[in-house]
Amino acid sequence: VSASDLAPVQLQKAISDILTEEKKEVNRILTERQSDVLALSQNLMEKERLDGQELRETLNTTLSLDSHSTRMLAV
Repeated sequence: VSASDLAPVQLQKAISDILTEEKKEVNRILTERQSDVLALSQNLMEKERLDGQELRETLNTTLSLDSHSTRMLAV
């Protein structure tokens, strides 16, 4: 289905539905990774800038502290 196949009202609703679902997904991810977000914000408050290695170290530290996590970080 292309945008030209839909009436403007249908197109607007489809876009709105997609955005609503994506917002829910972003909120879910941020909630799930709250410790990562907090650790990053603390590091950024202290250093103002993180390089790739510092980012990986910060996230790997929070992942290893999370006893429920079995994820491996590949940034």
